[in-house]
Amino acid sequence: ITFNLESNQTANFNISVMDALGNLCSTTLAQKGSLLNIDVSDLSSGIYFVRVQTSGRTTTQKFIKQ
Repeated sequence: ITFNLESNQTANFNISVMDALGNLCSTTLAQKGSLLNIDVSDLSSGIYFVRVQTSGRTTTQKFIKQ
């Protein structure tokens, strides 16, 4: 999974990958303006969520690992 992290915020991003039950699979800290690749090859097939947090804002996106 690749993210292009652009924001008007000056804070860093906290990226979390969780499974469908809400269990934390991985977490990464990234800087604003960076291109971030998250390796999901070790995850089993299924539904996952990526949560991107920065100061005052949280976004969650679902993805399916086949």
